[in-house]
Amino acid sequence: MRRIQQGQIFGWLLVLILLVGAVLQLARIVPHYLDHRTLRHVLEDMVADEQFAVAGPERFRRELAERMRRNGVRRIDLEQAVRVEQRAGGLRVQVAYEGREPLFGNLVLVMEFEERLDSR
Repeated sequence: MRRIQQGQIFGWLLVLILLVGAVLQLARIVPHYLDHRTLRHVLEDMVADEQFAVAGPERFRRELAERMRRNGVRRIDLEQAVRVEQRAGGLRVQVAYEGREPLFGNLVLVMEFEERLDSR
């Protein structure tokens, strides 16, 4: 009877180790998605605001950087990730970047994010 109980303890210990590992990995991955969600919401608000459509790409970039700083998003390099173009009738904003998180050893998880928004 004692051997059966020891086997159960090791089984539960293995399950606990796997759960803790999964939670730790999620804790490293989720912030990337939260930052992207914040970026998307900020961009949607700015693109909907007509004052930025006429103000031009430079003012748009400065305001975007300020809003992201206020929201505490520092993981995204806006210079590399965001492209703003002046088009007839407004702006086109394209976002493309990668989030990288080392898993263990030489394994890296790569998350690709892409968005395109046009002002009306």
